[in-house]
Amino acid sequence: AFLEMALVSKDPELIRQETDACNANPMSMCKAYYRQVRNATDAEIAACSKLRVLLIRGDGDGIVSASDMEALAQALPRSTSATVANAGHVPMLEGPGRVA
Repeated sequence: AFLEMALVSKDPELIRQETDACNANPMSMCKAYYRQVRNATDAEIAACSKLRVLLIRGDGDGIVSASDMEALAQALPRSTSATVANAGHVPMLEGPGRVA
């Protein structure tokens, strides 16, 4: 179910690669990571406010919503946001030429 939410690509090699990566990573680690990100304190976000950050998501991302990315962009004033067409949660794999 995770990959169906994460990928737009139907490339069988990419799907195999990401399936292998998900199977090698215990979901407890993934859940802990997303819980940590979701619960970042204002102080933790403020500590990053002077960093230049590029936020990238695919327009078909089922993991990070457009509104979540916008909220993070607003919290990081030096950030730049980009949405990659026809990509999901891993646009750097689904369209590397469009992200580079």
